[in-house]
Amino acid sequence: AASSTRKPSASNNSTVGVVPQLRTLQRERDEAKRESRAIGSQLAELQQEMSALQTHMVGYMAKCVQLEAAFQDEKQARDALSDLINKLTD
Repeated sequence: AASSTRKPSASNNSTVGVVPQLRTLQRERDEAKRESRAIGSQLAELQQEMSALQTHMVGYMAKCVQLEAAFQDEKQARDALSDLINKLTD
């Protein structure tokens, strides 16, 4: 009977140290979950910004292609005019 009364008290002693540790771990887990949600929100915002920047970049690239084409057209026109002027002066 004496040994059976010791076992619960020994069990109580071991759980006394575990409960605060468990609570600490639960708080840490909850904080980690909050941080994870915050980081997830930041990631979503950054992905939206990146998508918007990619859209702008595609627009700028299209404008660059148009400018390059216009430059080539102008160059060809100048070359043609130079050729015409040279033929008229000959």
